[in-house]
Amino acid sequence: MPVAHNSAHVFIVQADLPRLKTDAWLLPCDAGFNVLSSWIPDEYQAAMRRRNSDAFVLPVALFDAWTSGRRRTVRHDDWPGNSMPWLTNVGGGTNYDVEWYLDAVKQFVEEAAPWATEHSKRSRPLLGVPAVGTGYGGQWHKKAGIIDALYDQLVALANQYDVDIVFALYDAQSFAAAQLARKRRVDAGSIGWDLASHLLATATRLAEQARAGALVMFLGSGVSVGAGLPTWRDFLTKLAEKADLSPAEIEALQRLDAMDAGSIVERSLKGREPLEEATRELLNTQECALQHALIASIPHEAAVTLNYDTLYETASKVVVGNVAVLPQERDPRAKRWLLKLHGCVQRGDLVLTRKDYLRFGERRAALAGIVQALLITKHMLFVGFGMTDPNFLRILDDVRKSLGDVSNEKDLSEPIGTVLMLHHDALRNVLFDADLKIESMASTHAPDSARQLEIFLDLVAFKSASTTAFFFDPTYDALLSEREREFRDALKELHRQFADDRPENIWREFERLLGKTTRE
Repeated sequence: MPVAHNSAHVFIVQADLPRLKTDAWLLPCDAGFNVLSSWIPDEYQAAMRRRNSDAFVLPVALFDAWTSGRRRTVRHDDWPGNSMPWLTNVGGGTNYDVEWYLDAVKQFVEEAAPWATEHSKRSRPLLGVPAVGTGYGGQWHKKAGIIDALYDQLVALANQYDVDIVFALYDAQSFAAAQLARKRRVDAGSIGWDLASHLLATATRLAEQARAGALVMFLGSGVSVGAGLPTWRDFLTKLAEKADLSPAEIEALQRLDAMDAGSIVERSLKGREPLEEATRELLNTQECALQHALIASIPHEAAVTLNYDTLYETASKVVVGNVAVLPQERDPRAKRWLLKLHGCVQRGDLVLTRKDYLRFGERRAALAGIVQALLITKHMLFVGFGMTDPNFLRILDDVRKSLGDVSNEKDLSEPIGTVLMLHHDALRNVLFDADLKIESMASTHAPDSARQLEIFLDLVAFKSASTTAFFFDPTYDALLSEREREFRDALKELHRQFADDRPENIWREFERLLGKTTRE
């Protein structure tokens, strides 16, 4: 269904909402402002104790409205994170109906949207909402109904207040249920995607590759900009400021090649250790960007990055558990691994200066070989990467030589990767179009290319998402047809009958199909 250009959008991600960068988000509490510890990241708990702000103090002017239940949301100004939470009373119980929870979400958006519009740096503010009431809020046994109704409400509120909303689901079952709720609206034609036709086609193709296990990710520094981290050039400038370079020296530094600029900064900071310490300070953030959460929500087993930060790992942990970070960590049991070609802010060994780049080949040949293998055997999706890093270009050229030079062939096979660019660059397209499909997010009707990229990634996540992760969870029965429930119950009965005398050669595969979530 076509939608109004640049209209409000509801994103769906599997994410830990307190660790997601938004302008404002709904922090669940009860009438006494009690917040479960799981909603307060460990590093924030220490900060809140230092501020003596474990207990929230309600402004006197709001006391009567809150205690009577008329007011159910209030801004938490003393939160140590960068995203502003609104304490919202959703701690009801089994006696409350769905409308009671929806009313709290409505109050949150009514309060937070004007504030976020005034303070946001985005072209359209971003609000975060969890699946309220589906845990300790009291309606865990009716998750399906709440998620379904809440999605409808979020779409309506986003359009009414002209804000974007990210619907953040913590577990795979709830994420699948939310995507199914959206799929039914898409199939009915009530919602659509504000993307050009060629982007719709590319998103569909990438989703097919993700479902087939053929997609790998390549993250550039642009992905982390949404989390408040600097671009590569801004990062070098901030390092130079920490090194006490003068404005004239910093201006001259900007004219240097990035590798030489890194060398100057290292010398000005008087050594490698101060350089890495300054890098840790500049990249010290606990909240991942929406792009991180969207990428993490797309099925894939491997990713590569030149970034030093740990935000991809933060986003992926909710989806797959701990990520094995190469080359320092090797865990064959990990469901997802990340290759950090240029080092890690937590582990050191950063590639930053010209000397680091020159020694890359001799020190990291095995790592480059992994990237080459991924390029040859999988389809690589590049996000936030400007295609200018010399180490990567050398790797790509080695792959070109391995596959044969196809630059002059007219009938090309499937490209080895897709590059998502914010802006159209015709000359760069000529350089890579024999190997990579270049997609630009820029369009005349949607001037905010970064937001277009988020919407594009949301579409890939939607089209590649499983809508059966909740199949064996009875709290989602409302989402299943009668025939689907009959089939589910028959499989569970089969599982029960053979539990004591099972054929071991096929039992493991059978339990994998059931997701090991069978319940009597």
